[in-house]
Amino acid sequence: MEMDQALQALQALYNASDPTTKKQADDWLTKFQQTPAAWQVSDAILSRPDLPVQFRFFAAQTMRTKVQFDFYELPAEQYGNLRDSLLNYIDGFRAPEHAPIHTML
Repeated sequence: MEMDQALQALQALYNASDPTTKKQADDWLTKFQQTPAAWQVSDAILSRPDLPVQFRFFAAQTMRTKVQFDFYELPAEQYGNLRDSLLNYIDGFRAPEHAPIHTML
């Protein structure tokens, strides 16, 4: 459910022509980044090469913010999984066209 909502909001943010729609999407995404569900949704978006680069940049930015400010939300038994995922993503986003994502991670 959250994944679908996040993808719809990202679609609206980057593709809607109406400024009000873009603002609503941005507001929703900003609030979403502060929820515990953002961990899993960001991970899922980063793992989808079929999604636009902008969506994956948003996911990388969210993941970075979660690690910096909301690390306490993550159960200790998930630390190793997070580390492994981040290292895989860092390695996977080495191509020049993915430099902003690589840097964010």
